Amino acid sequence: MHKIKYYIDDVVREQIIQIAIKDYYLTQKERVFDLMALFCVGNLLNISGPINRNHEFVFNFDSTPIPTEFNTSDTFTETSLKTAEDIWSVACNKKVCVFWSGGIDSTVALVALMMTNSDWLNRIRIYTSEYAIREEYPLFYDTYLKNADVVMLKNLEFFDKKLFDLDVLPIDGTCGDQIWGCNIMRDMGEMRKQHYSKLYNHNEFYLHTEKHKRLYITIDYIEQQIEKFPVPIKTVADLYWMLTFTHKWDHVKSRAIAAVNDITIFDNKISFFNSLYYQRWAMSNLDVKLGDTWNTYKQPAKDFIYEFTGDNEYRVNKLQHESMGRSVEPVKHLIRGMRLVTTNGHLINMDESKCEQLLRECYTK
Repeated sequence: MHKIKYYIDDVVREQIIQIAIKDYYLTQKERVFDLMALFCVGNLLNISGPINRNHEFVFNFDSTPIPTEFNTSDTFTETSLKTAEDIWSVACNKKVCVFWSGGIDSTVALVALMMTNSDWLNRIRIYTSEYAIREEYPLFYDTYLKNADVVMLKNLEFFDKKLFDLDVLPIDGTCGDQIWGCNIMRDMGEMRKQHYSKLYNHNEFYLHTEKHKRLYITIDYIEQQIEKFPVPIKTVADLYWMLTFTHKWDHVKSRAIAAVNDITIFDNKISFFNSLYYQRWAMSNLDVKLGDTWNTYKQPAKDFIYEFTGDNEYRVNKLQHESMGRSVEPVKHLIRGMRLVTTNGHLINMDESKCEQLLRECYTK
């Protein structure tokens, strides 16, 4: 039985629902409703291909397991260094190639790898852009990377197959956002701290659940997720984090497959934050993700970078935004052109009938 690894096209979403309706609607109507609600949550989180790690579905999804034992006393620093040490242990003699945007997550990854290998200047190659070194974090580049192995890239060069060859170990900062929460919270003000049920009356929630057509099945679905999730969810911020953590993790981990256009090469890439250490830290530290204001969002990560750089300006004033997106303008359009990726190596960008045929290979009857 094959599994759905990645999907993003609206045609795929509609075919998933139609297949489920044909075979399940009369006997297991609630499973079809769950699929409809899944896509509404995807709309709420700004992704067209959500994969829920917290729930069983009509289709087999290739999802990353959520830890069942998650309590940890590790600090963010300890978590980051343990993750980096694990990466060095699997790298062997390969060059470790870090996609660095200058943003918080990719800088955490790079700093952790630098701190855990005294020979990092010879062992690390940095893939970056003019925007990263001139606008995003020029001080870090000037202080640490001017004499390093740096490859300057622009736009679609970030997805050249050669960057993912099996003789190197590519590392990026994906799944970083998912341990913290969601950029959508930035404009919610004090509502972030209110009980999560307040979200159900918010205009944004109403719009993304297609008004009353899917409003109530989406609320029921979210309540199921809260009940199943091992960490208590209390506030709107908690809820957005949980939905991002459970529904967006595998989407962001896999989305660049479509741009690379080769699933075997892309599987060589490691998402730095896709580790049990970070999942456990995120599940054990709900209270420190956001802080009092948007300025303190991801504060433990900025504190970790400060421990290495002593750069208080970055620590206090660096705000979260989509750093890599500013370096790679056409990528979203390119990725949206790829419909479906499955674990048997199929990468699909073809007519609807062939897409449906492949979906049925991932179907649990």
